[in-house]
Amino acid sequence: MKTLPKLQIIGACCLLGLFTVTAYASGLPNKGPIPFTVYDQDGNGLISQQEFNSTHSKRRAQKMAAGNNVNKGHTPPSFANFDLNNDGNLNRTELHAGQREKMKQHQAKMKQQNRATPPNKPSFADFDLNGDGYILENEFYEARGKRRIEKSRQGYNLQHNIKKAPPFAKLDLNGDQKLTPDEFAKHLKRYQKHS
Repeated sequence: MKTLPKLQIIGACCLLGLFTVTAYASGLPNKGPIPFTVYDQDGNGLISQQEFNSTHSKRRAQKMAAGNNVNKGHTPPSFANFDLNNDGNLNRTELHAGQREKMKQHQAKMKQQNRATPPNKPSFADFDLNGDGYILENEFYEARGKRRIEKSRQGYNLQHNIKKAPPFAKLDLNGDQKLTPDEFAKHLKRYQKHS
């Protein structure tokens, strides 16, 4: 009878150890640089092209399984751009140099997009569906719904914005059941300060 608890303890320890090894071995982050040891699946101190590509495929699958947005047009980094000495393998120095270069390119791209793209804000005309110079409550919610559908199709995650979106009454500053261009502009100005 006394050996049963010991067996249970040993079994639990084995399961815990197996779980820990599996969790540690996966160690694949959802974003940011991937550690060398995660790429080096066979532990030989070098990363082959197959290891490089399979790691990126696993990361993409992991992101999708976690429900993260995965850009369908995104291509993983090219192994050839990392393999500086063209020997068909990556060492730590090559991987880290390639990751730094990729990060610089990403930061430059984001800066350029932020400079080139004006804030994506709606115009009064987008909400004044009948073109009468006012936005009625039904027009407001209909236009907001269309805008959300379009943004969702473009891949934007709108959960945060939906929670922050004020009701029509909050924008209708004088309470006359219609929004003027001035009231709409004041709302956009307030929204930009808080976003």
